[in-house]
Amino acid sequence: MALTTGHVDDARIPPGPSVETQEDVGAVARRLGVCDELERSIATAGEFFPGPIEVNVRHDPEIPNVEYFELRVVGNGALDDLHARRMAWLRATARIAGKHAGLFCLSVDIEE
Repeated sequence: MALTTGHVDDARIPPGPSVETQEDVGAVARRLGVCDELERSIATAGEFFPGPIEVNVRHDPEIPNVEYFELRVVGNGALDDLHARRMAWLRATARIAGKHAGLFCLSVDIEE
């Protein structure tokens, strides 16, 4: 799985934390028509979880032909705080992506 840093084709990666993406992230975002939503979702993840963000395209093993974007971040602090920040990201992503919100998943690796 090759990762690149920086630009996701038509989706501009926001300045700030480094963002690593799979090569096919931009192509999938274009095909699904969610380049702007992806860009804004990444920026929002960076606001709640400063630091590196890894973006991957995932496939639902139970539902054929379903793709979604996993935004993987690292969080530290109390579990209640991590949960509150993740829930805030979910609410923000629901506003940003509307009917496409289900295409975005935030995975938080807990750092102690």
